[in-house]
Amino acid sequence: MRITFVDNHIRVEINNEKVVDWKAEPRGKVESFAARGYIGLQNHDHDTKTMFRNIFVKSID
Repeated sequence: MRITFVDNHIRVEINNEKVVDWKAEPRGKVESFAARGYIGLQNHDHDTKTMFRNIFVKSID
C-alpha cells in the first residue's frame, strides 16, 4: 500500500492499483484538519488481529 498526500490531494494505491484519488476541499470537515501531526494506524474489526510491518514515512520534496 502506498499513500501519498501532497497539499490537499490524497492518493492511495494497493499493489500498484489506484483505489483512492481524492482532493480535499478546504471547507466542511477537512477545513479544520491539522497540516502537521501524528499518523495513526487502526483496525475497526474487533474479531481480527491486525499487524503492520515495514512502514516508512518519506518527505516529498
